[in-house]
Amino acid sequence: MDESLLQQYPEVERDHFWWVSRREFVRSLIRGAELGREPRVLDVGCGSGVLARELKTFGATVAAIDVAAHAEWDSAVTDGVHFREGDYLEVSSELGSHDCVLALDVMEHIEDESGFVSAIERNVRPGGLIILTVPAYQWMWSRHDDINHHFRRYTRQTLGDALEGRGLRVVRCGYIFFGLIAPKLVAKVLEGFRSSDRVPVPPETINRAATTYFLWELTLARSRRDFLPAGTSVVAVCRRTL
Repeated sequence: MDESLLQQYPEVERDHFWWVSRREFVRSLIRGAELGREPRVLDVGCGSGVLARELKTFGATVAAIDVAAHAEWDSAVTDGVHFREGDYLEVSSELGSHDCVLALDVMEHIEDESGFVSAIERNVRPGGLIILTVPAYQWMWSRHDDINHHFRRYTRQTLGDALEGRGLRVVRCGYIFFGLIAPKLVAKVLEGFRSSDRVPVPPETINRAATTYFLWELTLARSRRDFLPAGTSVVAVCRRTL
């Protein structure tokens, strides 16, 4: 990820409607997974750690890793979350086994897709839960993918194919953020006219309205077996079988 984007991420992660609604969606999936009273959770690609700290508040034991340290961590242990800086593929064998592994918009950054899937499989206990999100549709590729150093975008089929048959069973797989398809396409058309690559938090009124809408949309998605039939992100919920 470009350094300029890395610097703005803490505010965007905390306040932007996309991040706020995705965090609530992921928390709801974990709550419904019956992982026990104090599940051990590993957050891969945790960013500034907003979600990791929120998971800690409802009883999870949380470890989090990101390729770059963030000032918001303060120290190796912040708000009860154990943070670690490093390349996940290089240190995954040192991270132990967990009840749940999160990899939220991470796999598209990893060139070695097969190695990444093997690593997350090692880091979850037999029967444990894996939740992944990735950007959807290669035809939606834009400058946003370039500056975020993505290697690929996915469909429900390609994400499922990458995960199945590797000691993992895909329980649910589908799309979320249907309401962003049209805005994303407009942004893709207009990207050549933009003077900045910043992705700021929208004005408060717009951000609040978008948060309300997407919390509703993601509640609808969660109620369906395989989420939504289309959207700008793909989500997979897996269990380790071996």
